[in-house]
Amino acid sequence: MKALVFLGFTLLSFTSYSQCISGDCENGYGKYNCECGYVYEGDFVNGEKVKGTLTKSNLVYTGEFENDVANGSGVIKYIDGSWYEGTFVDNLPDGYGTYYFAKGQKFIGQLKQGVFEGYGVQVFSRKDGSIIETQIGSFKKDQLDGMGVSVSGNGDIYFGEFLNGKYWGFGLFVFANDKYPEAGEFRKMKLKKNVVLRDYPSSGSFGVNGLEVENMLFYANGDYQGKLLEIKAVNKKGEEMNVFYDSLKKELYLSKFGNDSLGTIINIQGEITEGIPNTRIDKNIK
Repeated sequence: MKALVFLGFTLLSFTSYSQCISGDCENGYGKYNCECGYVYEGDFVNGEKVKGTLTKSNLVYTGEFENDVANGSGVIKYIDGSWYEGTFVDNLPDGYGTYYFAKGQKFIGQLKQGVFEGYGVQVFSRKDGSIIETQIGSFKKDQLDGMGVSVSGNGDIYFGEFLNGKYWGFGLFVFANDKYPEAGEFRKMKLKKNVVLRDYPSSGSFGVNGLEVENMLFYANGDYQGKLLEIKAVNKKGEEMNVFYDSLKKELYLSKFGNDSLGTIINIQGEITEGIPNTRIDKNIK
């Protein structure tokens, strides 16, 4: 759905039926009317749009242009109330930005050719503003795919692997009502078998010690309230990947296999940085 909305943003080139309404539409500031269905007002260089506002019947785009199409930073607002602010490549949201849905859903993070692709945060809300679910992690084709965390409106936490937006692979589930946490291999949102070790390695905490899932070994630690959760995955080569979720800071950390000295940190505001937990470095990877 989101991809179709983005692809609907098409800026047509000038035609012989178009005309300059006012100003300088060659090299300067002017207003241009295209019979193909839009009005553009802004800066021109050699007859091409550079920076300004393009208005169609179903949308308004304000921002930068290159080669006569949206490229660079901009904001696009749709007639249904949804809008996107961020970077564009060849008319499509691409890079980093924030997309607001008309019904309250919001995504902040990395995009590729109009879809959520990379690291980010997605929040599902009701009309009254109350949160249904918050997702932080790695996205592919608009869905959580890979390591991430999902926090429901009532405080339940799922932390682990996703596939096409569903709990799939190794994961931890911490209940908001102080019920003992669960852990193990998930398939289609369901836990196959709870292998959690209670009061491990100490009272009030839980863990998993070397569960094999899809040719990888998983280790995990956390507390019953889910304040700090940790997953370590070890592949066939013996390389480790570490993932942490701090529910107080609402911050997720993901390392890469074989390199835990530098990973990706994603916070609830959608800020994406490189570093290690509690030891950030000033290197933005948007």
